Amino acid sequence: MGGQAEPQSEPGTWNPWDHADPADNYAHEGFFLRLHLGPGGSSVTREGDSWSGFGVGLGLAIGVSPVENLALHLDLQSTWMFGPNDEVNGIGMQSNGVGATYYFVPINIFVSASAGLGWLTFENDTGQSKDTSFGFALNVLAGKEWWIGADWGVGVAAQLLYIHVQDYTDDEGLDAVAGNLLFTATYN
Repeated sequence: MGGQAEPQSEPGTWNPWDHADPADNYAHEGFFLRLHLGPGGSSVTREGDSWSGFGVGLGLAIGVSPVENLALHLDLQSTWMFGPNDEVNGIGMQSNGVGATYYFVPINIFVSASAGLGWLTFENDTGQSKDTSFGFALNVLAGKEWWIGADWGVGVAAQLLYIHVQDYTDDEGLDAVAGNLLFTATYN
């Protein structure tokens, strides 16, 4: 179509099965994105009261790997506890923080931790909700991932989320703990 023809390959110089260097694939470097979701259990306590029940955890970590196998990221976490008792229909545990994830290669096991601000949301059976003040939040994960592509991995992780806040009705402290078994998908 008027363009120049591509140069011919010399016989024996082109291999259609030849791929890029495998060292460039399956590496934890550059942009980092982890999504996770899974079931678990939660508990919220204060002096004289406690709530516990089944929950679902989900989260997002987004950041960058400044060196191979180490990611620095912003963490957004949420766990919802369903129907802990008659007065409280559900309790939400939210946290935003900064953290780091380190991968032990070649087995692709990771540990991750973040610290930041957290808060609780109490919802009654009529759908009304009330948030607590902000407090300290700590999120810890440990897991294993398997590569499903040059940049994507999927796996499982155990999560422990801890939040300490002041109660909105008085100065008592509330301690919230969630333990979740998460399914992860990570781009790195």
